[in-house]
This record gives sequence, structure tokens and C-alpha cells, in this order.
Amino acid sequence: MGLVRQRPTHLLPDETPLLIPKAAPIKKTTQAKGKRGFLFKQTPWIWLRQSTGVAPCKGVGEAERSPRSLGVCPILRFALKEVPPMIDVTVENFETEVIAASMSTPVLVDFWAPWCAPCKTLGPILEKLEAAYEGRFKLVKIDSDQEQQLAGAFGIRSIPTCILLVNGQPVDGFQGALPEGQVREFLDKHVPSAEEAEAQVEEEEAQDALAEGDTDTALEKLQHAVATDPANDDARFDYIKLLLQLGRDDDAKVAFAPVIAKAATVRKFDALQRWMHAI
Repeated sequence: MGLVRQRPTHLLPDETPLLIPKAAPIKKTTQAKGKRGFLFKQTPWIWLRQSTGVAPCKGVGEAERSPRSLGVCPILRFALKEVPPMIDVTVENFETEVIAASMSTPVLVDFWAPWCAPCKTLGPILEKLEAAYEGRFKLVKIDSDQEQQLAGAFGIRSIPTCILLVNGQPVDGFQGALPEGQVREFLDKHVPSAEEAEAQVEEEEAQDALAEGDTDTALEKLQHAVATDPANDDARFDYIKLLLQLGRDDDAKVAFAPVIAKAATVRKFDALQRWMHAI
């Protein structure tokens, strides 16, 4: 998508890495193509680690992998709460506000500049959607004029450019001032639905209740999590297991019925089935 204005001259030409120390050898750059044709460069990530101390998770350039398939960090957890104020990211707070934050919530990084007219169009759309998604993703902004190191590390060639990070690594991105509908489509490919997020919160609260010995609250939370998101196998497994522990065998069998076919391929469901057969 075209921009009204060319990128500022301080951004890297293809053959010249931005501010990379001479002592740091530059390896041949490899690229991975995202679902919208967005290119993630691997060499700048290596430079970013060397020059700023930020050490992202493994697997740079895995744009085709979904948040569920990353398999690097624990299950995504979301708190449905008030969206915090917009965060301006710099080299100093990049590790905390982007890398660390993306371990629990997808982080959308918006590269912009004050002079960029399309950026001023896209910015309010992103802020509106962050509020509408109620904490299911975090929006941060990076001024490409002020933070040339970060712009170079991500291989930014034009703005606005948005990159989504999950578990410390980029999974997809887009360029240009997309309309709201297209931005929603982009987010919905990677951000859990409201039902999935709510179920995950319920599951986490159930585990907290179990840790405190409050089985009644835990059972209620797990039941609600399964009803809200029937595809949440972790919540269903914990719910059935707790029912069996409480001697509610018939209820456990009813809750197990929708996933009985998975017992042949999913070890934890096979274990539950064997448990019920032994009763």
C-alpha cells in the first residue's frame, strides 16, 4: 500500500545496516515472509541483541506460526481490565514493554513519525481497537525518527508499519494505513476471542482457588470456562479431573463426552478415560 511520503533519509538503505557497530560482523540477512507478504529480517534481531542487550526468544522469522503453535512460553493469560495509557517505547524500555509483555499478551508495535500523515490516520484506529479488545492485545508506539536503532533492528523501510509480537517474537505485520475492518481481520488471526480470553481468566482463577483449597469456587470457575470456550481442552481436562476427585462420576462422563474422540490421540484425555473405566 502506497504512502504519501517517502521514508526519511536516515532509515537504512537496503545495503547499509543502521548504526551497527563496526566490531559486530554482519551475516547475510535472511527473511521470512508473513501472511500479508511482510518481511521480517533476522540479522537486525542479532544486532538488536548485541547493541541493546535485548535477547528475544528463539525462532525469529516464524511468521506462519500461530500463537497457539509457538510452543515457547506458557499459556497466554489475559486480564480483562481497563486498558492502560498508550506507551511510547524506546531502547531503554523495549525489553520490558515489548519482549517481556508479549510473553503474556500479544503486543502490536506501531512504527510511526510525527510528520507521517498516514500514521495520523492509523493511530486513532489502533487506539480505538485496543480499547475495544479490552486488554486482549497491547499497543505500543515507536517513533522511528527518535528511535532509529529499533527502526533499523526491525528493518523498517516505510511507515506506518505495524508488527505483532507473541512470546517475544514477531508473528505477523502490515504496512500502510489500513481501514479499521482490515486491522480487525489482522488482529483476529492472532488475538484470542473475548470468549477464549474470559475462559483463560476463569481457568487461572480456578487454579488459584484450588491452591487455597476452595474446591467449590474452582469447580464453578472451571465449569464456566468450559461453557464459555468449549474448545479449551486445558479447562475441560481440569474440570473433569476435579469432578472425578469429588466423586461426581456421572457429571464427569457428561463433561467428557464432547472430547471422547480425542482420547485416542491426546494422552491426558486417554488418562481420564482409563480413570473413568476403572471406577
